[in-house]
Amino acid sequence: MLWCAFLKLCTLQFSHCRMLAIDLHSYVCIHCFFVLLSILDFLFRFPGFDLGLFLDTVACCLTRPLACLLDSVFACRFFSSQIMEIIFPSLFFFHLRKKRMEKVDKPFNNGKQVKRRKCQKIKMFRDRVTLVDLTDTEIKDRYRLNTVEILSLYDVLKVNLCKPTKRSHAIPGLVRLLLALNFFAKGDFQSCIAVIGGVSQSSCSRSLDEVLKAIMLVYKSYVYFPSDSSYLNTVKGKFYEIGGFPNIVGIIDCTHITLCPPADLEHIYRNRKSSHSINVQLVCSFNLKFVDIVAKFPGSSHDSYILSNSSLSERFQQGEFKDSWLLGDCGYPLKTWLMTPVWRPKNAKEKNYNRVHATTRCIIERAFGILKSKFRCLDITGGSLLYSPEKVCYIVVACVVLHNIIIQRVQNDVCEIQPACEENTDLQMHVDQNEAIITRNDLIQRFF
Repeated sequence: MLWCAFLKLCTLQFSHCRMLAIDLHSYVCIHCFFVLLSILDFLFRFPGFDLGLFLDTVACCLTRPLACLLDSVFACRFFSSQIMEIIFPSLFFFHLRKKRMEKVDKPFNNGKQVKRRKCQKIKMFRDRVTLVDLTDTEIKDRYRLNTVEILSLYDVLKVNLCKPTKRSHAIPGLVRLLLALNFFAKGDFQSCIAVIGGVSQSSCSRSLDEVLKAIMLVYKSYVYFPSDSSYLNTVKGKFYEIGGFPNIVGIIDCTHITLCPPADLEHIYRNRKSSHSINVQLVCSFNLKFVDIVAKFPGSSHDSYILSNSSLSERFQQGEFKDSWLLGDCGYPLKTWLMTPVWRPKNAKEKNYNRVHATTRCIIERAFGILKSKFRCLDITGGSLLYSPEKVCYIVVACVVLHNIIIQRVQNDVCEIQPACEENTDLQMHVDQNEAIITRNDLIQRFF
């Protein structure tokens, strides 16, 4: 009906407008007004046309001419059907203009915010990272593992990485694993890792969390300390070949991983070097593989305190590793199952003991160097980890798991079984400090 009224109004002659005391200027404006309506009818045929914006523009342009028209109509005091056909369309557009201005001026309606329609953006999906386009050298440089090791690890973790979803472009589980491996190897910011992986920074952060949680569920399959006699005899023989130290099944030490501490617990994470860190206890075997890890104590904790509160100490005290010792530095107390250097050696045998002790114990220092050079996120040269202490501990465990996978590729865990030296089998283990000193002195007199 409204369009019919517009068409009738177009047939009005200038004489009718003259009868209504409408000047020529207003008459031209009215005709221009209906030309715009014809354009509107044409534009309606195109998708994405914003009617509200068009009406707003038209109402702003014709405010003054329509006001003059209404003043002239009411001045003549004569209302005919032709007059009403002019007034109704005019009032219609002024009503639309008023409603739109109310929404702009009052974004809140009865205390509730008015939701305005937003233009839908076209989603752009980047090309996700794959192993197909990379050479073996590039894969090892970027992820530290080769293709076979990455796919084997993915087979173990994919149960927890691949979750059901209805998204059309969901991030595959392998891409999430590659994002995490790239972060462990390089220690870069997540924004840089996301660009390489073809995802957003938020998606990279979520992928890192999911990979860490998945690794924490299976890390004991990669970091474990066997207690069977065949394994222990093999390890004792290999350690004896390195430096001549008998009955050694592992070397224990701690290393610090720097982090940005919580503001309210800053003093707890401050270590002896006045930096903030997590103190991580590790035990390595003869082949640089880590067999035990404790990553939960702040940097202010002493090495001996961490050992006394670990499950490894309980296993040795309960006699699970019979006639076997750990090797530690001066930061640990001397125990019947933990051999430390002699403080201020007095004779040649004690000096020889300290020399062999240092030669054998340097294996764990090499293991620390390899771990932090392979995974730069743990090294101080890569900066402090900007994560919560709990997440930093997860990152350390994940890097140790990856370190063991690399060591497994380089050399086998268990070599040909060789018996340990028979002349130390009669050494008995004791429980107090005095007996521990006697045990070490007996060891020095027999072998050094």
